[in-house]
Amino acid sequence: MEVVDVFELPPKACILGSKYEFKWKEPIGDCPARARARLCICGNQELMLEDDNTFAPVARMTTARILFSMAVQQDLDAEVSDISTAFPNAEVPDGKEVYMAIPQGAELYYKMDLTNKYLRVWQALYGLRKSPRAFNQHLHGWMVKQVFTQSKIDPCLYFREQNGKMLWVLVYVDDLFMVGVPALVKEFKGQLNDKFTMRHHGPISVYTGMEFKRDRTAKTGSIGMSKYVQTLTKEFLPVDIRPVSSPSTEADSFTKLDEPVTDLEKSEMAKLPYRRLVACLLWVSTTVRCDAAFTVKKLTQHFNNPGKKMWKSALKTLVYLNTVDIAVQYGQASKDYPGLKFYVDADYASDRDTRRSTSGVMAFHQTNMVNWLIKNQKSVALSTMEAEYMALCEASKEALYLRQLFKELGLLKTGEPAYLMEDNEAFKWIASDAKHHNRAKHIDVQYHFSRDCQQQGFTKVLAVNTQRQLADMLTKYVKPNILQRLTWVAFGYYPEFHLEDPKTPMVTKDGSQLLAPSRPVVKKPVKSVPKVPACLKLLPVASGQHHKWGILGPCTPDDWKPPPMKSGHSNTLSRHPLQAAAALAKRYATNNPHLSSMNSNSSIGKVH
Repeated sequence: MEVVDVFELPPKACILGSKYEFKWKEPIGDCPARARARLCICGNQELMLEDDNTFAPVARMTTARILFSMAVQQDLDAEVSDISTAFPNAEVPDGKEVYMAIPQGAELYYKMDLTNKYLRVWQALYGLRKSPRAFNQHLHGWMVKQVFTQSKIDPCLYFREQNGKMLWVLVYVDDLFMVGVPALVKEFKGQLNDKFTMRHHGPISVYTGMEFKRDRTAKTGSIGMSKYVQTLTKEFLPVDIRPVSSPSTEADSFTKLDEPVTDLEKSEMAKLPYRRLVACLLWVSTTVRCDAAFTVKKLTQHFNNPGKKMWKSALKTLVYLNTVDIAVQYGQASKDYPGLKFYVDADYASDRDTRRSTSGVMAFHQTNMVNWLIKNQKSVALSTMEAEYMALCEASKEALYLRQLFKELGLLKTGEPAYLMEDNEAFKWIASDAKHHNRAKHIDVQYHFSRDCQQQGFTKVLAVNTQRQLADMLTKYVKPNILQRLTWVAFGYYPEFHLEDPKTPMVTKDGSQLLAPSRPVVKKPVKSVPKVPACLKLLPVASGQHHKWGILGPCTPDDWKPPPMKSGHSNTLSRHPLQAAAALAKRYATNNPHLSSMNSNSSIGKVH
């Protein structure tokens, strides 16, 4: 920055203010906790033109999960580095003149009289609207000079080949996620040190809020968000809470009729941080916890006018995330597993306000879950077959995107299609060819895209038993015991699931235990399958709940205290969430047989 006199300012120059930002940074990997101070320019005061481009891409979390899955399966190094004070490395774009008022304390640095003085800014300081884009272009230019190739699928993914070995680098603003053999990772870190001021966090532990754990000896890993959920719990919930075994059930559902109508009701809800809570839950559900994704999707549809029932459901979702503390498991798989597999499902006319159906898609890299999505369909379906057919179109688009990304990463065999697992028999006749024309002639042309993908060999639709449809929890409120079973499998606690015949039932008729497959797809010994508890009870909550936001009614502080722990019990969840939920249910049902409407209309002794 250059000090200029007031007489040197151009006519009608825009003088921007500034502010200091102080933050305590938690320890990450090999870097200890530290205090950070940063001078930020007030870019909101800057005059912007209509054609000014401020867009800067960031890495997709799907790509991060795929890279981690690849690192676990191929036993590659996975490390994270951070560029310190990143934005000022780039210059102000387009040669634009930016002036800033003298910040407080500047005289200690310049040691001169700064009366009637201003600063001319040459660097892309934090706060300028174009700074993110300027730094992104600056970093991209440097990466290209280092013989990196930018991915055509994810613009924040770079890769280069050296002596037959590959190095992948994923960029999220100034955080770099590197995957490759140790020699290439070490060499690239040295190049970063020569160009930028760096902080190397070592083996990946935290990246964009996701918590990574890895056991290279066992060749396994996991991704969770426990610390972030605990932070939300401290902010929005009381100290002691009653656990629940599902984010929401059908009894907790809501529509526009539950939105406040009177001014008094609206003013009461305006005092609650509904938008902040749901936005935080949305980040959790789209990053790691897909078991709560459907409930969060319903909550986001009432941002503008939420009611008490929506607020109550949001709190229950947070309680569930805090109670069932699980992580997505990653491990190695044999070459017999399909490289890319999708579970596709739809719930017919599930939206009570519009009667549109909901599409759910869940993607797996072999046995590792790497992506999921939930979407409301754009038109009303006339039958379950049409709803499933529209969901297949969304899955086909996602399959083409991931197939291209997998090809760049070398994770897909030549000519291998993406397998789409569907549990609806009727729609497969239309999905494969033009049969039953009278039942499909009114369907929009765009939904026939999935048929073209199959005919070209990009995708292949396979039948799956309804009990094995993992995407079921993405499209509707499911019972707690079903949610626990699907979550247990989808999150990778039971990888042998992917070896079993998809057409066979998953549980016994009474629901007491999982069935061993009678016809495995691959003739390999299947490990013993743990039993499912015969009765997964909803975990009770003290009636008349009360917390600092004051919306659920009064209760005494003793109501929030958990029952005393019995000898031999542990406060932590076991590796298998099913047994953990059953243990918690039994413990709390024995000591506190009180239910509230926050749980549902179920009773303690009722089997769900």
